[in-house]
Amino acid sequence: MKEERRLYPRAVTDWPVIIDTGGGLLSGRALDISVGGAFICCQSFFPFRRSGTVHMALFDVPLLEGSLPVRAQVVMTNIHYADNELRPQGMGVRFLDISEVDRELISKLVLSIIEEAA
Repeated sequence: MKEERRLYPRAVTDWPVIIDTGGGLLSGRALDISVGGAFICCQSFFPFRRSGTVHMALFDVPLLEGSLPVRAQVVMTNIHYADNELRPQGMGVRFLDISEVDRELISKLVLSIIEEAA
């Protein structure tokens, strides 16, 4: 069995994300999130490499008006072994620049989503 290395609990989400690629905007979905990061699903061209940074904004975040801007480091991509059914194409990101207020909001939302699912 694979050892869990995540530091924070993760909740299943389906929030729209817009990512600035440096050459345009890419839309995706945040399929899960924690205080420390998220998995972002992207169905179109995927230009990011591990350890690169991305600027993105999360939308439709409960309890938040507008978007949640975040700078993040790409820590995992699955472009070479993506399976649209089981593993959608995307990337795992670790949040780098996020305010303490936004971090607390995400923490509350994650716990609420986990409790609802139980």
